[in-house]
Amino acid sequence: MKNIIYLIVFSFLLFSCSTQKDDDIEIQGETNLKLNIASKIKTLYPPAINDVYSMQIASQIFEGLVKYNVIDLTIEPAIAHTWEINEDFTEYTFFLRKDVFFHDNACFPDGKGRKLIANDIKYAFTNLCSQKYTNNNFKSILQNIVGAEDYYNANNDTSNIEGIEIVNDFTIKLKLKKPVPFFLNALALPAASIYPKEAFDKYKEQNYVGTGAFYLTEYPKTDKIVLIKYNDYYFSDDNNEKLPYIDTVFIGVENSIQKEIAAFTKGNIDIILNIPGAYISEFMDKHIKDFEANPPKYVVINYTEDENSEMYNIMKSNIHNFYTNNMNYIDLSKVYIEEPVAKNDSVLVE
Repeated sequence: MKNIIYLIVFSFLLFSCSTQKDDDIEIQGETNLKLNIASKIKTLYPPAINDVYSMQIASQIFEGLVKYNVIDLTIEPAIAHTWEINEDFTEYTFFLRKDVFFHDNACFPDGKGRKLIANDIKYAFTNLCSQKYTNNNFKSILQNIVGAEDYYNANNDTSNIEGIEIVNDFTIKLKLKKPVPFFLNALALPAASIYPKEAFDKYKEQNYVGTGAFYLTEYPKTDKIVLIKYNDYYFSDDNNEKLPYIDTVFIGVENSIQKEIAAFTKGNIDIILNIPGAYISEFMDKHIKDFEANPPKYVVINYTEDENSEMYNIMKSNIHNFYTNNMNYIDLSKVYIEEPVAKNDSVLVE
């Protein structure tokens, strides 16, 4: 795990933020999280995603068979609760959860999101193997599935892809032409997310219906995005408390670090993402009392190991479980808000 340090200039107190939420957290009333991204999203349509900001938003709404652990970028179960790989790493059999439902939406006959089944995986992956102009990710994710390249080259929307095999409603097998290093890592990318045919038929590339921890009430028409807690999300924490903890996430667009810092100090946002190291000393010098306080009002987290381009996040100290990494991947489903407890001892986590 990368060093996660509450950065204090000179000789001020250090506070650890490396512990994940393991105890019971009682959330009362509506909880909101406010943050900005540096540029407006280009798309939420998974096969078309090729920029960081679209990826960050889409990964809260959509999920794939597997996903990245936000802290150490290892592969974790998502829609598939487990999988089997044959000896030569050319067949991957995924066993799907039976409690995954698409978000409620008008694209379904009764407006109620239906259960996800293996045919939905096949549908989304077949689209990812098409030559639609919006498809930017075929070669990096599914090109080595048996028959996928022929399907892509033929630009045929009617034939099946041999290497995508439905075993039953909750089991799907992917066959590869050759072993592919990090195939699971490719499947964890937002571009490999699953969405229902009903939503694509209704909204085309402006589909916003997934199975993730948050949902949209409509496709974003402005720079401002509001993510709402999906109450039927299938994940729970170790204490069997349903995720996500946050009720609403407000996301704006701001590409000026100075303006974002001003909004943060006024309390208009809770987190500032991706601040270069050059800005940190100045910020902390201006807000030294907020960092000396016990507990502190603000914390600063270093999330890169590259000494030549260190990057940081600044956040209110009541924000917990918010992590970023060198892939700029975020997962808001486990973020929660709770006032910090004052600490008497300095702690440095390596």
